[in-house]
Amino acid sequence: MPTPGSVIYHQLQSALDHQRLAVSERIRDVEMLDSQLKELVSRKGATLLELAQHYLPEFSRSSIETTFAEVRATLLEIMGRKERIHAELTARASRFVESCRKLEKDLDGITEQLNEHVRRRDTLERVVADRLKEDTHFQELSNDAAQMEARLQRNEARVLELQASAKEKLPPYEKSSLFQYLYRIGYGTSAYRGKGFVRSLDRWVARIIDFPKARNGYEFLRNTPKLMAEEVERRKAEFKGLMEEIEDIEYQITDSVGLTAVLEAGRKLGAKREEIVATLEKTRKELQAVDAELEELDQTQGHFYEEAIKKFEKFLSQTETGVLQNRARRTPDPRDDEIVSRVTELTAQIERLRPQIVDAQRIRKLAEDLAGGMDLVVNRFRQNNFDSERSSFSDSLNPDAELTRYLQGLTKPEEFWQIIRRQQQFQPNWAENMSAQGANVVLEALNNPALSRALVNATAQVVEGALNSMAQRGIERRAPERRVHQERVGRPRSGGHFTTGEGF
Repeated sequence: MPTPGSVIYHQLQSALDHQRLAVSERIRDVEMLDSQLKELVSRKGATLLELAQHYLPEFSRSSIETTFAEVRATLLEIMGRKERIHAELTARASRFVESCRKLEKDLDGITEQLNEHVRRRDTLERVVADRLKEDTHFQELSNDAAQMEARLQRNEARVLELQASAKEKLPPYEKSSLFQYLYRIGYGTSAYRGKGFVRSLDRWVARIIDFPKARNGYEFLRNTPKLMAEEVERRKAEFKGLMEEIEDIEYQITDSVGLTAVLEAGRKLGAKREEIVATLEKTRKELQAVDAELEELDQTQGHFYEEAIKKFEKFLSQTETGVLQNRARRTPDPRDDEIVSRVTELTAQIERLRPQIVDAQRIRKLAEDLAGGMDLVVNRFRQNNFDSERSSFSDSLNPDAELTRYLQGLTKPEEFWQIIRRQQQFQPNWAENMSAQGANVVLEALNNPALSRALVNATAQVVEGALNSMAQRGIERRAPERRVHQERVGRPRSGGHFTTGEGF
């Protein structure tokens, strides 16, 4: 049994939310290790200062403390710089995440309203189709239109045939100098003015080329296609007037049952949904850009701390304490040995922490990549209206298994999306169902956004036999002018979908 698109959507969205939570946890892991590294670096600097103060003469201690205060301020600025950038990026990311959540909530509400309007539209379209079928005037006009469409098609075919014939047969007339001479001087007409020998010579030439017959053929080829085309245009104008009468009946019923209002509201909801989907896509891309900056910042955080350590080393070298550790080993005082031991242990802790940070960053990057891929799949799912009530998926799709494969890294985001896309289909609307049940409806007409499904369906029911297809071809002929007319008078488009894609 097919699985509704809304069910698949909620599974995907739930997986995305879970992966976003995993990303947040991995970010906290990196920040915790980052904080530990900062503390160790700070403690190591303070311990080195303590060691320097232990050996420096009293007169130098006030000087070294003053200098250290300056260095410490620089160090705090170095490490604070990273923290400020991180805080700014995190705040921006939080705003984007909150915007995405609000947009997703708004999109859920719009989608629910659209589904309701689709149901109401389908119900009212069936009502309009039934009323049209029962209207005797509509029946008469529809049959007249079918007959007129049949004549128009024959006439148009005849015009094309005559134009092709003229294109093929006129050149020999135009290239014949004898024929063109007689035709230009008006031989055989009241305009001819030849006398005496010239008249005799012209008569002789005319007999040679059978000019009267040639002139009739030439004028037929020149004039008849144009005259036929003008007649076709006149009949098209009559057909247009007939179709406008049919549409007036349709519009009256459409307005009276409330379908017009539903169509107008549905179009607005559809436009709003597409606006939200586009905004959501833009916001997600902005969030991904900020996440990339955060990732790059975390990967380069060691540079901040390296800069801090160099500042300490420079400070110590300026105070000539670079040999303090060696001196501690040569003195009997246990206090300096204890300070050196602390420096050594802090250095070891810092070195042990570095690979943990690299590993935490790697895990965070993996979680962010998985969340980004899920984001892509969910957004495409909604862009294609796969979350609509008409959307369903083959029971051969196992979303849990595919999600597991994706989260294990066995499929890439694009592969995951293609697996989902191939298993999706939109259920036929009411008019397509009637066509499948035997109604002789031209599907091209049903899917024409300028045409009303109610009109197409009703016409198929009231015009029988060979004229049925002519009636629907006539409706399709009318489609471009119908759309222009609807725009001119401010009527909502009566065919197609509420959105640019299927589903609504």
